[in-house]
Amino acid sequence: MDHLIAEAHKRVTAEGLTLDTLFAASDEVVIFGSRAAGCAASDSDIDILVFGEGLRLKSERLDLVCIPARLAGSPEWLDSELAGHVAAHGVWIHGQRRWTPRLGSASSVARKRSLIAAEYGATMRRWQALAPWARAKHLTSVLRNLQRLAILDRGGAVPPTPVLEAAVEASPDYNILLLSVAARMNAAGFCGAPIIATDDRSAAHA
Repeated sequence: MDHLIAEAHKRVTAEGLTLDTLFAASDEVVIFGSRAAGCAASDSDIDILVFGEGLRLKSERLDLVCIPARLAGSPEWLDSELAGHVAAHGVWIHGQRRWTPRLGSASSVARKRSLIAAEYGATMRRWQALAPWARAKHLTSVLRNLQRLAILDRGGAVPPTPVLEAAVEASPDYNILLLSVAARMNAAGFCGAPIIATDDRSAAHA
């Protein structure tokens, strides 16, 4: 844990804050995401969740998320995708966890479905204007969220993105599986249009 604390100290200090200040104003401070899970790239930011007072701070090197301590036991937090991820992969550097996430809650699944529908709809509205690399980028984002939805739907905690990427790399047929899921979702009227157009399936492998 010492190396995580040292990295957090460096990143927080660079933004004009201190860990001591965060600790004094919070009940819990948690490092989460790829650095906590040990799968970060050298240029990855560090994700820190604070239960206490403060504002969201997002930079190239630091993603600081602040949640009022009074909401730690609220359905809004306990049912969230982030709560499940933090409980499973987070490293507490101040305080201890006093809450238990409700994995696979109907509300977290519904939120993810809504996000996918909105993301896909926005992509399709701009499809003709997008360059091939941009199409591949947006389709990959949809596929990643389909991965997350599948995990939530079976009551699991969503891992960091590098873990999802590794699952695709380890299974050559994984994208085909996701496309099959997308096709079934479309048939059920999930988004009102195909998740992946037939002639663009190869873009998902880009």
